[in-house]
Amino acid sequence: MTKHTKIELDQIEMVDDLRTIWPDEARNFTPWLSESENLELLGEAIGRNLQLSETESSVGAFSVDILATTEDDDGVKTVIIENQLTETNHDHLGKLITYAAGKKAQLIVWIVEEARNEHQQAIQWLNEHTDEDMGFYLVQIKVLRIGQSRPAVKFELIEKPNEWERKMRSNKNLTETKVLQLRYWDAFVEYLQNQEEFKKYFRIPETKPQHWLTLRAGSASFAVGCLVNTQRKVIGTELTVWNRDFYDYLSSHKQDFEREIGHELIWHGEGKHTLRIYVETPGNIKGTEKGWNEFFSWYCEMAPKFLVVARKYLVSFNRKR
Repeated sequence: MTKHTKIELDQIEMVDDLRTIWPDEARNFTPWLSESENLELLGEAIGRNLQLSETESSVGAFSVDILATTEDDDGVKTVIIENQLTETNHDHLGKLITYAAGKKAQLIVWIVEEARNEHQQAIQWLNEHTDEDMGFYLVQIKVLRIGQSRPAVKFELIEKPNEWERKMRSNKNLTETKVLQLRYWDAFVEYLQNQEEFKKYFRIPETKPQHWLTLRAGSASFAVGCLVNTQRKVIGTELTVWNRDFYDYLSSHKQDFEREIGHELIWHGEGKHTLRIYVETPGNIKGTEKGWNEFFSWYCEMAPKFLVVARKYLVSFNRKR
């Protein structure tokens, strides 16, 4: 009879009192969260790329814990982040509204230790009754430890904007082309449900009636996008870069970068905020949906390639800084 070695396992434990990790919210937690790797962790939880603008940013006699920006398909948006290492209360909910108005913010993130049901419902109500340019996120922060290990942070998303409802409200009067774009991207997202390899690289994206679809991968420096042009009858895959220095670094390694992607690329570095590197291939989505899966397969081949190569160059870029 074979004798099995006993495997010793520890249990995951929750740190009940966050003050043992961050004794003071303003002097300890806010500076910790403002560090790029921690802000990126929060960004992954809410599906946004967050860039720090300022901490303790004044709004009259008050101050926002963290003022940040995010860039998405609709441009650059202002984000306010309010920290509360206790249970939610009316005071902080009122502050959120005050800060949002003072900073003309489009996205509001409320980080709490515990969310009361009535405040969760309030954030849900705000998301249901504001337009698509506004979004409220309620995030619980948890600290976990295994045995005597160092503590680890987990951001748990409790409430977020309902993108599907907003899409339906805002898409009542779409043109024929916009309807086609939305149907095309919805079909692509459905196709991705069975693409397990692709899902190792990207989260399943939200769809909008537009000529591009952004794929988030947790980087604050770039994103990968899929493109379709119904007039020119082409589809494309794109690297969208938000960091000018990183774009210039890639440009200085253009030949090597294109060799690793496997295609000659189009470089568009004239944008003020968004810089683009992309490749196109013939693809007419009008008339029939029979060929769409072929286009989707091409995206699934190219998008991970852009991501892997861009990450490699980002590592070397950061080392040289």
